Amino acid sequence: IAGGKNVNWTDSRLDNNDQFVFKLNMDVLNILQVRAVDPARNATAVDKVHVLALAQAPPQPSEPIHKDDDANPGYDNDIELDFTWEDVKEDFKYLNSYIVYLSINSKPYQYYREVFTNAVTVNALEENIYMIKVKSKDVFSNIGIYSPASLPIIVDISPAKILKSTMTDGDIFVATTTLVEITFDEPMDSASIIKRGNIRLVDQNNIETEGKLVYDEATNKLTFTPYQDLKHDYDYKFIISSDVKDLAGNNFDNEVIIGFHTIPPDGLKIMKLLNYPNPITNAGTSFSYYLSQDSYEVIIKIYSTSGKKICSIENCPAYEGYNEVFWDGVDEWGSTLPNGTYIVVGTVYGDEKKNSIRTKISVLK
Repeated sequence: IAGGKNVNWTDSRLDNNDQFVFKLNMDVLNILQVRAVDPARNATAVDKVHVLALAQAPPQPSEPIHKDDDANPGYDNDIELDFTWEDVKEDFKYLNSYIVYLSINSKPYQYYREVFTNAVTVNALEENIYMIKVKSKDVFSNIGIYSPASLPIIVDISPAKILKSTMTDGDIFVATTTLVEITFDEPMDSASIIKRGNIRLVDQNNIETEGKLVYDEATNKLTFTPYQDLKHDYDYKFIISSDVKDLAGNNFDNEVIIGFHTIPPDGLKIMKLLNYPNPITNAGTSFSYYLSQDSYEVIIKIYSTSGKKICSIENCPAYEGYNEVFWDGVDEWGSTLPNGTYIVVGTVYGDEKKNSIRTKISVLK
């Protein structure tokens, strides 16, 4: 009997053998009837064996696809990851379920759960990487082979942060030729960065400064280059819209504003001469200062309070805007300075002009 219909019986006598090869009908229910017959042809009752012969093993599922409309491929900004794959039930009528296996941070795949539809939700933790594979299982508990692995999914539910920039909010004496450079702490969605209106530089009159915007995916660095030099002695605001997002789709919590003031048009001038650390220890110190324009040379001289020259630092950086130079804290004869207070004079030299600024430092060891 095959598939519920009567067919011709095949009568086979085993005699002294206890094995018999019987050809089954595929993908239908086969019933094998067995009787024991003695020489007088007395037969026992019918013993039936039911056999379902499957023409194929449970098929291999397709590659699981991660579903998230907000994030770029390979990212998710939620702790619930949704995966789906093509259902094999249409081609395999004996399908019962799917077995899902999970890998976290490239570790070996482990059993995760059994599902009865072609979809699964994986509960995740932030900053982990998830991949799944799937096997199909038939109604007789036969399990097929692994599907191809899904793409790795990085879980990121926190917005990006600014790691460093060419200026901080409230900076003064910024050079008019300064490029605005912002480095983020994670990869960003470049489409949201270059979208017009999401990144702006405006002056104190709220007039937008046009420029070239470039985002380097290798370094996560955003560079804004104004088409013209900025105006002297002006307030500017560099604005990053809250619509800018990272690859996982996380937006900034609020609009980011970095305000700064450009250097005044005072001709050749050195300004804001400072050092850090102060007091100076055995590790030395760094002098920083601002120049109103590029110059030929900057020299920093250190004097005692009585007017004796202690040291001269030559060939210091001489560029418009911020400059910095390190001093090891020793005098011209290679000796460390004793504790006390000292006078520092910084001088910038131009074509036929020079300008100086004076400050004090302390040595405490």
